[in-house]
Amino acid sequence: MYVGRLGSLGDVPPPVRPSGPERLRPGPLPYRESMEALERGAYDRYTRDCHNVDVLETLERQRLSPAERVRFLERKLAAVPRLVQGHRQLTQLRDLVRRQGRINRPLRPDQIEAARRGILTAFPEIAEFPFPPGYAVGSEADERARVQCQLSRARWELMSLSRHGTIPGRRLP
Repeated sequence: MYVGRLGSLGDVPPPVRPSGPERLRPGPLPYRESMEALERGAYDRYTRDCHNVDVLETLERQRLSPAERVRFLERKLAAVPRLVQGHRQLTQLRDLVRRQGRINRPLRPDQIEAARRGILTAFPEIAEFPFPPGYAVGSEADERARVQCQLSRARWELMSLSRHGTIPGRRLP
């Protein structure tokens, strides 16, 4: 082991990591450098995915660990097309009910409730990933961009938590 100046505990100096073109040699990076590179990559992806994307931050009823949050958002990202389609059908039903005074045969309340239950049964993603009350669901591309931004942030926070023991910008007990 090398502790002090050359010759104190051995005649071999500590290895010097080359920089520049010599650094591009094949082989795996040391653990610390690879973890730093992974965290930098996760942060770069987070900033790229969240560029020009507005995300509504809501309070969660149950606290999820960072790993659980990543898994939740991965499932939500996969469900976005059906989620948007289901909300579009619920909006059409709501508009139909609002216009029913102008049509010849208005729908009965039991018919309206049966149609709403049918939509919620056909699209269980609506119950699994609820939007806050009053939230205006955007297009599929907009919702996918929002969820991708949240997912990238959650992945970066998970990586940072595993490396440093804290999430940047948050206080953890």
